[in-house]
Amino acid sequence: MMKKELDDSSAKRKARMRAVEWVPEGEPKAVLHIFQSRETAESCQEELAEYFKEHGFAVIDSCCPDIMEVSQMEEAIGTCFHNVKRKYPDIPYLLLGLSQGAVPVHAFVTAYPEAVEGLVFADTRQNPQNITSDIPTLKISGLKEKKKEAFQSIYRWTEERLDEMLYHAAMKQ
Repeated sequence: MMKKELDDSSAKRKARMRAVEWVPEGEPKAVLHIFQSRETAESCQEELAEYFKEHGFAVIDSCCPDIMEVSQMEEAIGTCFHNVKRKYPDIPYLLLGLSQGAVPVHAFVTAYPEAVEGLVFADTRQNPQNITSDIPTLKISGLKEKKKEAFQSIYRWTEERLDEMLYHAAMKQ
């Protein structure tokens, strides 16, 4: 199956989280988790997910369509993170905060910097402040307007991070 809805099994949360997974052919090289705070009619994140899936990534596109506090959205990101890491324990996990979704992504990564290997903020005013300098971070604008160029920029940046991780892992051995 290439695309499937994921179950939101957190009974503690009163508000639901919607998540969709795109699975590439073969073993994924990394997970790209796209998070936005609310569902939109825009298909930009779906196109981004398809693009990354075609390049060998497992992609999780999630949002919290109910109005929630940032702490609740941060918890939803954490629940999704743990579920995804159970499925893909040995591959890098990259998190992309889209628009207002960057706020809870920033909160999650500030609280759990060891959880992610890379962080992208897209189409947001959120600045990657107070995050450990060990997390490579990209801020990009124009995701919806300049899709092809933006997707390629994120992909090139992500591939560079993956190459760096492989290099450092090889040097440790």
